[in-house]
Amino acid sequence: MNIWKERFDPERHVDKMDPRRHADYAADPHRALRAHWVYFAEVSGFTFEFMSLDQVRECLTYFERRLHPSSRIDLGAADHWEVQRWYERIPGHLKSDRNRPEVVRILKALLHAGESCPTRQASNAGLKRHP
Repeated sequence: MNIWKERFDPERHVDKMDPRRHADYAADPHRALRAHWVYFAEVSGFTFEFMSLDQVRECLTYFERRLHPSSRIDLGAADHWEVQRWYERIPGHLKSDRNRPEVVRILKALLHAGESCPTRQASNAGLKRHP
């Protein structure tokens, strides 16, 4: 099982689920004084990146459901990539009946570990930048 956390670094970590939510933290000149953790879970060759445990819960809720309602929305004058929600950018193989139970298991383990999950030093090697 591959779960861990890293200290927030605005140069490396991007909130894929809601980019506006953590923009203020990235701009905070005193961020070194506060510990803000970014949580990771690696499943089937894909690395999830979460800015909070609430995001892990939201993702877990999504993956616990086998069937999902239509995600069709009115784009208006926007391109599809401008209004894509976080779950629409997840690779399809993770949503399959074969891999979904493993994703649920790993996300539950990350939630269970919470703040006490293993810490890693931020490194650019080998990490994929996904939600």
